[in-house]
Amino acid sequence: MPLPSQGDSGLTGFIRSLNKAGVPNITIILWAISLLALISSWAFDQACGSYFVIYLAVIHGAVGAMAMFDLTSQFGKLPDGRLTWWSWVIFGPYICTLMVFIFVRRLFSKEPQLNEIYERWVLGGYPTPGSEPKWTAVVDCTAELPRLYKIDAKKVKCIPTYDTTAAWSVSDFERAVEWAVDQWKGGEIVYVHCAYGKHMHIAFCNLSQC
Repeated sequence: MPLPSQGDSGLTGFIRSLNKAGVPNITIILWAISLLALISSWAFDQACGSYFVIYLAVIHGAVGAMAMFDLTSQFGKLPDGRLTWWSWVIFGPYICTLMVFIFVRRLFSKEPQLNEIYERWVLGGYPTPGSEPKWTAVVDCTAELPRLYKIDAKKVKCIPTYDTTAAWSVSDFERAVEWAVDQWKGGEIVYVHCAYGKHMHIAFCNLSQC
């Protein structure tokens, strides 16, 4: 429900413009909390030198709240798999920490990063940055991880989903499945991935066989 109208100037006008763009008030509140945390942490750092630790704690708490209330679509993931600039500003430390964790975990894991489960259908986890993909179309099932691999943006379909949560809606999921099947029928090698390569992408490919 949009905030009460008090004219279209200043802060209220800015919030109303965000509402009209489809940004819910709860998301605006989360952004405001994160910005306040950033400013407060900077001020505290000037006195105690603990800015980065406090900022990390607040941001990770905000991410947890987003997952709890199914608001992970507000990470700012774009349809082509990239993250918006403001997502990097607000969640940058969390995103970088998560990426490092995924790649370090992969170094010690005996599980393959990807598997071809059927001709030109490939399942796996978040691709290694800078790697040249062997696939020609990608379904990205992550909300918080940026696309760093090189591929035509038109060949990427993103359904921003945080691990342990569901997709935005069944209709979004179904449209992504239809897109992937069309790509596959057109001769593309389709890579479906989530963060760790264990859950969401498997459900996706099960639906694609229906």
